[in-house]
Amino acid sequence: MHLFVRHPEVNVDDINKCLSNPDEYYFDTVTRYYILLKKLNSKWICCVVEKLNEEYVVATAWYMHDKKKNRYVTKKLTRGRWVII
Repeated sequence: MHLFVRHPEVNVDDINKCLSNPDEYYFDTVTRYYILLKKLNSKWICCVVEKLNEEYVVATAWYMHDKKKNRYVTKKLTRGRWVII
């Protein structure tokens, strides 16, 4: 599998873990992307996924610590930008 990630520090195996078994799922009502989050030891990985026809494409992925993840998700949910799926 070839994967282009804007954040080169992100490990492809971590992306696969997130995609196969996310801990949290959201849908961005503006971009129409799916947001998947997975807890990996002391950090979270966030994968932004776009549905194209019948396939899903990872648009980008990055790591966050608990505090940043909680602030980021809360902000998106409060503004109505994301919905829980």
